[in-house]
Amino acid sequence: MAAPQTSPDQPVGVPGDGCGSALFRLLGKDSGENDAQHTEFSSIIETILVLQTPICIESLSKIVSIPLESMKSRLSQLHAVLDLAFHPDMPMETLQSSLEKLLLNTEGDIKSSFSMDYGAIHASVADRCLELLSEPECLQENICCLPSPGTLRSEVSQIEVDKHLPKYVQYACRYWVYHLEHGKSATHVEGSVHGFLQKHLLHWLEALSLVGGMNNSLSMVEKLLSISKVNNYLFSLDKNQLTESSAK
Repeated sequence: MAAPQTSPDQPVGVPGDGCGSALFRLLGKDSGENDAQHTEFSSIIETILVLQTPICIESLSKIVSIPLESMKSRLSQLHAVLDLAFHPDMPMETLQSSLEKLLLNTEGDIKSSFSMDYGAIHASVADRCLELLSEPECLQENICCLPSPGTLRSEVSQIEVDKHLPKYVQYACRYWVYHLEHGKSATHVEGSVHGFLQKHLLHWLEALSLVGGMNNSLSMVEKLLSISKVNNYLFSLDKNQLTESSAK
């Protein structure tokens, strides 16, 4: 599939230039500009580089908090710069791999301009995941409207799970702790964790069991407790209560 055509005002690479130079201009780093478009490109690229599993464009738009149509436009430009075919339904795996190789092979001033504060990026993604999970009706008791508490996961279709827990919610459930663990300490993020666990601990664990992440729930709880010791602040729930809940 040919790369999509871009309008004349879209910053794409000049024939003969390297991809690194083209991406450099796409981010506005050649002019020192920092307008909304360049900021969006930076947020998209940074988030893609820390994703723990490939996700669809719709999920990425939710996690980066950019409207879907804007996300499609930005990604089509990124794919054009990287000389990749683009399709709205494609996962981020190919784009993520290409960006990683580009940043690894780019040298000189351009490479230094692409330096990423991964701790800050992880903290931002963790914060956004918690925002999504805390939205009204995102997580609640018996989220999939199962007939009884004893219903087995094998008795629940993936279609039903996806209906009540969209893919971006599934990603947030499974990986917000990872991003928090690898992120820089931020008081506002820690406060979000405290409030989230007080209100949605059991709802989160229920969702984890539905999306296939229950096996990792205890290790995630232990990571949260470990983070709380480092920062002397995270949440006030008793450890036994947490571990007992995650074992159910």
